[in-house]
Amino acid sequence: MARDGSAAATASDSGLLPAASPLVSAVWVGAGLLLMALALLLRLNSPMLADSALHHLTSRNLLVAGNVLAGAVFLWSCLLLRRRMGKHLFLWMLLTGLMCRIILLGGTPVLSTDYYRFLWDGAVLAHGQNPWRYSPQAVLDHTQAGVPAVLTALAQSHRQIMLHINHAKLATIYPPVSEVAMALAAKISPLSATALRCVYLLFDCATATAIALILRRLHRPMSWLLIYWWNPVLINAFYNEAHMDVITLAFVALFALMLIMDRPKSAAAALGLAVGAKFWPIALAPVLLRPLLGDAKKCATVASVLALVSAGALAPMLLTGKPAFHSLISYGRYWHDNDGVFRLISLFWRCVFPAGAYYGPALAARVSVAVIYLAALFTLNRRSARGSNAIRVGLFSVMFIFLLSPTEFAWYYTWMLPLLAIYPRISILLWSVTLGLYHAHYFYPWIVWVEHGPVWALLIIEMFQPKVANWFVGVANQSAVP
Repeated sequence: MARDGSAAATASDSGLLPAASPLVSAVWVGAGLLLMALALLLRLNSPMLADSALHHLTSRNLLVAGNVLAGAVFLWSCLLLRRRMGKHLFLWMLLTGLMCRIILLGGTPVLSTDYYRFLWDGAVLAHGQNPWRYSPQAVLDHTQAGVPAVLTALAQSHRQIMLHINHAKLATIYPPVSEVAMALAAKISPLSATALRCVYLLFDCATATAIALILRRLHRPMSWLLIYWWNPVLINAFYNEAHMDVITLAFVALFALMLIMDRPKSAAAALGLAVGAKFWPIALAPVLLRPLLGDAKKCATVASVLALVSAGALAPMLLTGKPAFHSLISYGRYWHDNDGVFRLISLFWRCVFPAGAYYGPALAARVSVAVIYLAALFTLNRRSARGSNAIRVGLFSVMFIFLLSPTEFAWYYTWMLPLLAIYPRISILLWSVTLGLYHAHYFYPWIVWVEHGPVWALLIIEMFQPKVANWFVGVANQSAVP
């Protein structure tokens, strides 16, 4: 095994991937056409599913079926990546992914009201105001003293948007780097979902570019970019539902690129900006700092860069004080959705505590998953990891967040995708299919186990079957061309 973890175990592993047959090439072309057709159907169906509408069940079921089908087509396309994708097919892959995004850009965001918050936050910051100080309801109903007149006027002129913001009693929980991106969209076109998604596209393309540079540097097949660029969960989450996590992914991908280039201070700065976009990337800090423990001065310097950039990026939010902290505490204490492992742990603690108790089981469950996660993080970082091994450790550090989280929203799965494209695992890719069922679990709670159960089973199989775990990496092409 090569020192950086890339595939070089055998002579056959280090050779070129087998050339794609005409049949395999036709499958990739057909898969791309089908994904674009499904994107078009989603676009046409989107007005029926605006604002989390519950009364168009047929349209919702079509959305679920379309997402599952897109996931199956995507997974099949990924399994064909053991074959060599020529330059023409590579360009086709890039064009297909871009067209799926463009098709959905101007549609109505479906089954989510989160984007109304993003539009409002962006408009508030674009007007030079603090989005963490005043809740949307306080601005609209004048229930808080000191609300600037410019915000009152803005709320009244966009009252319909304000009325659709969920959890309007709380100030925003989104960190400053993400808020700046939302403000950029507001500058392009105020309170426009299309402008917001155009900004997403910029971050999305930046993420894909960083992944491509990493793949080339590690001598991995450039065709693995398909794992990110064609992923239907990502395309649906960011362009069909207008969630904002794509902003964070760009900085995570940049962090990974700097890590692979052995530029730890630049990696620390990128990770600090990622934390400033959303808090969870701090889990990647051990991947950065663990290899530096043998050089105390260098480790301290890199840690200082990470701390200073993170603190600077988060300062506008944290210095606001009580309103921002209240919103974050509320989210951490009460939110749970689509959870699997956390649900099982919660059931256990509800059996332990007296009947009718709420806060005891809820707190115990959260403490339990925190302890389990810290143990997993410690185990993953026991040894120094460099090169693609660092990507592997980072991938599983993020995967355990999703696996144990009380909120396994489908779009949270996208957090893994920049790293998954560099270190693919079949088990994690399987979520791209099963999470297509996400919007059905509100009506059929047992769907949660269909979403997560097969992935858990495959993860266990990979633990005991290295050939399955390294199914992609074991045949990685050492050539840097597509």
